[in-house]
Amino acid sequence: IYFYLLSHHLGKDQPFYGLQAVGLDGKTEPHRSVEDMAFHYMEEMLAFKPEGTYLLGGHSFGGWVAFEIAQQLIRRGCKVGQLAVIDGFAPDWFETPSNGSRDWDDARWLMEIAGFIESLFGKAPDNDIDLDDVPKSHDPLDLFKHRLQELHEFFKDINTDQIRGLLNVFKVNYQMSYAPQYFTPLPITVFRSEDILLEDTDTVKGTDIRSKPDLGWAKYSKGPVDIVRIPGDHMTIMVEPGVNLLAKRLRDCLDKCSISETIPVSSP
Repeated sequence: IYFYLLSHHLGKDQPFYGLQAVGLDGKTEPHRSVEDMAFHYMEEMLAFKPEGTYLLGGHSFGGWVAFEIAQQLIRRGCKVGQLAVIDGFAPDWFETPSNGSRDWDDARWLMEIAGFIESLFGKAPDNDIDLDDVPKSHDPLDLFKHRLQELHEFFKDINTDQIRGLLNVFKVNYQMSYAPQYFTPLPITVFRSEDILLEDTDTVKGTDIRSKPDLGWAKYSKGPVDIVRIPGDHMTIMVEPGVNLLAKRLRDCLDKCSISETIPVSSP
């Protein structure tokens, strides 16, 4: 779902691999740290492509995961040619949300996830739902399933296990922290949206992060961070029509690398 449009616009001659979070099946436990998540992804990548130069990228939280994958690959003696961060703050500038989300019940979490997915499909999230008006006899998982099925036929066969898995992964990722102590700088390109979302001021350390063109990634970069501005906000750059320009600029970035490699991309 998340990277389908981006991969489509990159063109058929550009290999593109998405990395899916453990736990989305609703049966396995999701990873509890960025380091563990990155290690699992790295092992999958090395099994598929054991040598060569790796081009890594991620959107939002996925930028952290892609960076940590890069660090673990480098420690194994592998070469990382580029890290593409799509509108994600550097670890130093982000802190675990303090908006009371740790105390949310599943119904509230599912409403947040529904809004997130609706944004991906270009629909304004329905944030006016009053959870107190939902009858207690209604299973939140069933309500969420119905909401997704109304959104797009893609979800017509989604089952309860998959919904429970999405809930578990989203909750863990949203509350995860990451603070790399030792790292090797590498080439970084930041694709940043031009518009700020209100939630940005609630989740970053200070409110001036958007005044930093590189979103805080300078200390992690080998050389100056290449900064590419994309019209839109954190979510609209991933959907039509913004994703078309994002794909063009990402393709330009890959062409500059002067190599033809795969692009493992980590999900949020």
